[in-house]
Amino acid sequence: MLLNVEGEFYALENSCPHAGASMAGGNCDAHVLSCPAHGLKFDIRSGKCTASPQMTIPLYEVLVREGLLWLKPPDNC
Repeated sequence: MLLNVEGEFYALENSCPHAGASMAGGNCDAHVLSCPAHGLKFDIRSGKCTASPQMTIPLYEVLVREGLLWLKPPDNC
């Protein structure tokens, strides 16, 4: 999943770690994305759940080169 928040790009897995629900359609307020299925909230800068920080969504590094976006997967992929 790719998000643009105030000109900054963030990429994360499109799967809530709670039950695997798609994060697509979730509300993103500032840097907090809500799971549309269960309401869990995740900081898109760290991937951590705001209520339970040990629960995380894997993040991808986003690079912008010559107007193109490049994603680098997490090391554990």
